[in-house]
Amino acid sequence: MEQPGYSRIFISHAVEDQALAEAWQELLNTMSNGTEQPWYSSDPRAKGGMQPGDWRKQIHKAIEHAETILVLLTPASNERTWPTWESGVAYGSKKELIPIYLFTDVEHIHDVFKKFECFDGLDKKSVLRLCETILFKDANVPEHSRVAWELFYDSYDDAVRHEQKQSFTRALFIDTFHNFHLAKTLEGIWEAEWYHDTDKGEEVFTKDALQLWTTSNRVRLVGRSTKEGVEEQVKIDPTLANYPMEGVVSSAGWIALSYWSAANTPICGTTLLERKGSSWTDLVGTWEGFTAKSFDEKPAFTRGKVTLKKVAETWSDWEDLQEADGEEEC
Repeated sequence: MEQPGYSRIFISHAVEDQALAEAWQELLNTMSNGTEQPWYSSDPRAKGGMQPGDWRKQIHKAIEHAETILVLLTPASNERTWPTWESGVAYGSKKELIPIYLFTDVEHIHDVFKKFECFDGLDKKSVLRLCETILFKDANVPEHSRVAWELFYDSYDDAVRHEQKQSFTRALFIDTFHNFHLAKTLEGIWEAEWYHDTDKGEEVFTKDALQLWTTSNRVRLVGRSTKEGVEEQVKIDPTLANYPMEGVVSSAGWIALSYWSAANTPICGTTLLERKGSSWTDLVGTWEGFTAKSFDEKPAFTRGKVTLKKVAETWSDWEDLQEADGEEEC
């Protein structure tokens, strides 16, 4: 098996952004007059990219060999774990980490990258300044190189703009289908009361607490299950302690969510919420799905009202409140 040709420049990217990684590889290769050939995992060339075998070892070796890690941040990579994982390995190895954002803005990129100097991959001055920093460090750039760079940049820009059109459908979901700015105001710990319709009217089905956060494309929640019998079930299957929900926040402030079981229990459903009054700390809506109050019951179709109240920013804050309430009751 041929060994990969590692480089001092490593390009971290989501698999959907292969064309962007290739554009950056080509840009730095031409600007360095062929002396730099950045490595990226999806490179299809012989000796380029991942080879058959243990991919984790190959990534570690590529990062170990590199001096500089370029992280391509796009709407696609924000939803992938690999760029953050690769960046964590690089940061722990004390490598130079340089985030480059494309088809998005700094506010939408993953929080872990915001402490670094970030470069705009669609801005000519930003791109050329980054190339100069990587290729020449503190040395002066020859004037003839700057002239040639104009042509090289135009080729890069054409490739990136083409990819921007190709990825338009992915970018469309940012703040159009899911409003990141509104969703950001919802982050924290929420206490929920779920009701269900019975012959006697509405009755409390269950009460629990959920942690909410958002990405650029969706809002996510993890609830702490309070179903009857959950303590015994968790001893058998720890995943039953929590359940996931995810969805979107519209520009009008509606919140649409789906939820499902974290294990093999056939529980799933949907929830639609809106603000109660002008506050973003109270939400009210409806829910329906297949579920049960107890792990001993067979899931059945159920529907009713749900109310949520934001009570804390973190689980630690919420637990402090629970302890304080317990002391007051005593």
